[in-house]
Amino acid sequence: MYNQSQPLLDSDPGAASKKRSERLTLWIPRVSLFVALVALCFQVFVLYPWHIELSKEFAKLAASLAKNATV
Repeated sequence: MYNQSQPLLDSDPGAASKKRSERLTLWIPRVSLFVALVALCFQVFVLYPWHIELSKEFAKLAASLAKNATV
C-alpha cells in the first residue's frame, strides 16, 4: 500500500546536496577546533620543554665560551 506521507519522487532534487552541505558546515568547525587543540598541546608539551632545555644548554655553552675566552 502507498504511504501518502512520503512522496514517490523527491520533490527537491537539491535536498541530498543540501544535507551534505549541512553536515559539512557542522563538521568543519569541529575539525578545525580539534586541529587547533592538537597544535596547542604539541606546543605546550613538546616545544616549550624543548625550548627550556635548549636555553639551559645555550647558557652552559655561553659560560663555557666566556671561560675559554679569558684563558
